[in-house]
Amino acid sequence: MRLQYKKRKKKSLEDHTTIIIKTFERPECLNNLIDSIRSRYKKILILIADDSRKPLDIIGDRIEYYRLPFDVGLSVGRNFLLNKVKTKYFLLLDDDHFFIDNTDLNKMFCLLENCPKLDLISGLVKNIYKRGSDLGFFYGILQYNGGTLYLHKECDCGTICGINRYDVVENFFMSKTKKISKIMWDAQLKLHEHKDFFIRCKKDGIVVAMDSDIIIGHDKNTKKSSFYKTRRNRKYHYLFRKKHNISRVVTTRNYYKKLL
Repeated sequence: MRLQYKKRKKKSLEDHTTIIIKTFERPECLNNLIDSIRSRYKKILILIADDSRKPLDIIGDRIEYYRLPFDVGLSVGRNFLLNKVKTKYFLLLDDDHFFIDNTDLNKMFCLLENCPKLDLISGLVKNIYKRGSDLGFFYGILQYNGGTLYLHKECDCGTICGINRYDVVENFFMSKTKKISKIMWDAQLKLHEHKDFFIRCKKDGIVVAMDSDIIIGHDKNTKKSSFYKTRRNRKYHYLFRKKHNISRVVTTRNYYKKLL
């Protein structure tokens, strides 16, 4: 008798990953982001949480749009979306991101699949201006000492699977859903949630890395309304500092210190 073997179905990015986007008062940016995603990834599920003043008319296959109460903030919106994710991985995006040729989600997916110790993989952010562009560098090491939080940008914590490890990376990353579901974002922080999130990731042992060959665009050209600016510039960093007993934040660049 001849044995019959079933071929194992190859795991695909679009079956195992969900994109989550929290948006606020930037419909032009959001539509541009959605179009850029669909130009490269036709079937990946996109979840959108919107706490703007007016609801948007978002229509499309494999897109779920959720209208939230006005101005609940980034953290509440992201937590809401993460609770909706049913896939093994999720991709976090800001609404003013957009995909470019180097936005390789398949590479992110493969890194997570083939490197079991890796929990979160990020890429670089390319800021696009009317007169040019530059690469962001909000990635590095976080250290706390006597009330001072040090952010040593562009400094790594070693390597994993051939890429650099960091404590903090950009808000453009793919991660294991179960791991981040235990951490979430602090609902009190409508803004300035970034450092708080990665401080807690570090304390919880989340392994974070970045592949500098993976790059996403960041729209710096869209004109922001005066209303948006008043909401965007609120000082939630004071609440963040109080929470972590931080008296000051010191940022350095190209600083090297061996961590014991």
